[in-house]
Amino acid sequence: MEHYDDMSSTYHDQYVCRHCIENNYEYAWVRANEQDYVHEDNVIFVGDEAYHENVDFSAFDIYKCEETGDLYHIDDLVMTLRGFIHSDFATSIDHADADGNESAHTDDVHELSDGTTCHIDQAEEREAWIEAENIIKTDNTQEEIKQNENN
Repeated sequence: MEHYDDMSSTYHDQYVCRHCIENNYEYAWVRANEQDYVHEDNVIFVGDEAYHENVDFSAFDIYKCEETGDLYHIDDLVMTLRGFIHSDFATSIDHADADGNESAHTDDVHELSDGTTCHIDQAEEREAWIEAENIIKTDNTQEEIKQNENN
């Protein structure tokens, strides 16, 4: 069915009838600050927003989740040693990881003997620090006891 009486131009200089636009097209971002009608086969939704599949997603602060491969706005992602992952897969950690990230994939979080958390790759080193601190505290306590006994 051709509908030549009510044609609209799209961003790629094609003419499409109003009927087809209403049934087979989405008003989508095609470039930063520019939207137009795009055939539904070439549209990707991120949340409620439609984007042409070849748009520069980073111009919209949209990135791929390394866990799922899905696209999300940066506000829904956190940086981890695995890369950007959706916040549903991440946990805040008490000790930043080797890259300075304060979140880790939930599977990569280790609870230390003092109850704090860190990235699993740093668990052994952090436990050694905790043990060293405990030794220092014990030595200081014994020193205070000796001083009190001498007074």
